[in-house]
Amino acid sequence: MPTGTPYNGHIPPYNNIRIDSFSTPTSSGAVDYKSPDLLLLTHTHSDHVQGLASKSFGLPLHCSADARTMLLRHESLQERKKNTEPGTHGNRAYAHLESNIVTGNGKTRFTRKLLESAVEGLVKLMTRYPSHYKFFINSWTWGYEEALIGVATCFGAKIHVDRYKYDVYTSLSEPIWKEILTMDPTATRFHACERFDRCSEVDEDETEDVVYVNPNDMGLAGWHAYQQRALEEMSRGNFPSALRFGLCRHSSLPELKALVGLFRPNRVVPNTVYPNMRGADWANIPHLFRDELPPGAGDRIWEEMR
Repeated sequence: MPTGTPYNGHIPPYNNIRIDSFSTPTSSGAVDYKSPDLLLLTHTHSDHVQGLASKSFGLPLHCSADARTMLLRHESLQERKKNTEPGTHGNRAYAHLESNIVTGNGKTRFTRKLLESAVEGLVKLMTRYPSHYKFFINSWTWGYEEALIGVATCFGAKIHVDRYKYDVYTSLSEPIWKEILTMDPTATRFHACERFDRCSEVDEDETEDVVYVNPNDMGLAGWHAYQQRALEEMSRGNFPSALRFGLCRHSSLPELKALVGLFRPNRVVPNTVYPNMRGADWANIPHLFRDELPPGAGDRIWEEMR
């Protein structure tokens, strides 16, 4: 789990259930960690899989089918740079877990209205550019897939990706990836290849009229204001060489509120707290989720964080 996670991902009194926590904590004053009965992996960002690379890891690990695919095909940046040709791959750090992973049979998709709004706003900005412009979409980690799908769908074009992304995405359960991706950099003006080793079509030292599209964790009001400013600039004939769009790779607050509201739990423990906030982020949970929590839950949360 990320640095700052309360209880290191083990929530008392259920210390035998671990979520995204696969190594033994070394902090002093740790709670009584029992041998885990259940290990859950929510997603495969690097700060959520720490401990799984150990060849001695031999416990059952529960996750979605797509998370399993992404984990088993994971390669470090160094390995990706050494193996760029189609059909090749570098050392896969988690391949030894293949027989340990347990996946469910079902698949659930939540409607993400804010995400859809972000993608809609992005493609609206992109359509204002003259057709000779090329775009580099900085999908530097997993979590920006809807932006790639939205751009490909809106423009009826493919997205150029590197060998590693193509290998992972086309192995997932959604068939659309095989339809919208290409490894031919000359086949499209939309690119999401390796950001530190971009193809020549969007290399800033070799090509002009390239727009760099960067996701940004801006609030909804900030996103709307940014769109308005960008549209006004374009109306004057000025086309920015960089675009931001308000898309977070993690769930938004409305999504989290909807999830918490399904269960109405007596406790909510944050995934991560930031030291520089001195507990303010944890203390605000009763306020943020006041309509989703049962009576008295806020007092229990404040008592726990003390």
